[in-house]
Amino acid sequence: MLNIDQPPRVEIRQKERKEFAKSFPPHIGIGAPEDTLQSCFGLMPKPPHKDVIKYNLNANKYLRYLCELDWIHPEDQGRKFVLSYSLADGTIKIGEIPRRNSGIKEGKFLKAMLLQTPESDPNFPTYFTPDRFYIGAIVPVFKHRFKIIGCDLFVYRYMSANPEKFPQEVIDNVRNYHMREGNLKDELEMAVREEQAAETRAQLAKIGQAAVAEPSAMERCLTALDVVEGSASPPRPATPPATTDRISYDDTLRVTRQSKPTCDEVLPLKGILKSGLARDDHQKVVCFTGPAGDEHREAKSKAVTYPPGQQPHFVEDEYFCERYKDPDATERAERRSHDICPYEVIPKQAIDTGVGAAKTDKELPGYLGTYGVDCKEVPDFMRLSPDAYDRVKKLRRDVPEISPAAARVADQPREPILPVEACLEAPAEATEPCAPRQEEDVSFACPHPEPRLPCCDPDRKE
Repeated sequence: MLNIDQPPRVEIRQKERKEFAKSFPPHIGIGAPEDTLQSCFGLMPKPPHKDVIKYNLNANKYLRYLCELDWIHPEDQGRKFVLSYSLADGTIKIGEIPRRNSGIKEGKFLKAMLLQTPESDPNFPTYFTPDRFYIGAIVPVFKHRFKIIGCDLFVYRYMSANPEKFPQEVIDNVRNYHMREGNLKDELEMAVREEQAAETRAQLAKIGQAAVAEPSAMERCLTALDVVEGSASPPRPATPPATTDRISYDDTLRVTRQSKPTCDEVLPLKGILKSGLARDDHQKVVCFTGPAGDEHREAKSKAVTYPPGQQPHFVEDEYFCERYKDPDATERAERRSHDICPYEVIPKQAIDTGVGAAKTDKELPGYLGTYGVDCKEVPDFMRLSPDAYDRVKKLRRDVPEISPAAARVADQPREPILPVEACLEAPAEATEPCAPRQEEDVSFACPHPEPRLPCCDPDRKE
């Protein structure tokens, strides 16, 4: 503005501060390294973050391996262990398989914990993962060396389902082990069937490509008529009706009313007309072409009765008495349990009489009372007790039954009955106190006097 040149700006140099590298302090040996590391991130340490989704998806899922101890001392030879890797939190636990007369207490060898690899940094440790477990692998555990010699079939299933988590060499190693053990027979059969099905599909595809599609019946018909695509004629107009006569709705009703029905006998429906006679405008008719009204009704089965003395003996049948009950006994028992009239009181002339007719006296439709009387007013002695059938059943059960042996004895001829004089003047040897007892019919024999002291032995006469 004033044609004055400004001098160059003055550059102020600032001193560069040295940055010191931040490093985490070494683990003090108290607690897990993850817990100690949280103290470096803030004044109030927080618990380490846990993968809850992984824990929920893999809860109670373990990869189990059979291990043997890489022994040095002879007493450790033959000791076998089960190494279980938890897929939920990555912990490893080891338990020893019991042996007889080994002198070593079996059970838990290592509790569930995160196992560090030999090459890991103590401050930032790395832990064992399933991709390092295979047949023949050595797993060092606190100065002990375990050699994996087997695994469950679930381990191979898990590896096959998650091939991105395992090297191919580990998957092949585990598969070869189960092939030797014969645990993959089903997989082999399924693979063979799938391969055969693939070959069959390939052969059918080749045959289908070589085959020429035969024309259908419609295509042959169009070819015979020389019909080419796009040469079809326009649609044919609609054919006019043969007649133009039209009957109105009223005329159809009149014709229907005046025409005679096709059936021979036309009977009016009862209840439509008070007189019961058909009129000209009566259009509701019924053609009875079937049997008479009462022929379809089946005759009611009568209860089985027996003459006196010929009723069969009691049969130990649960439903024996049910056969002799009335058809409506069950319904009446249910109504009786709800304190409702067990018998249906039928009105005699209360409904039949028309309006304004003379009032008739109430008649007794049964011994339960007149029409309109509540059954609660019926005396108790007129009600059927609920255990009536059970009591009859008990009485029938108490009837003695004559045994076959007694029936045979009754058919034998009986000895003649002695006259009354023979009982009054019986011989002395037959009535004396020491007379020998004989088997006799007590119902028709003379009374036998009982012996009195002094007396001899009745079975041995001296």
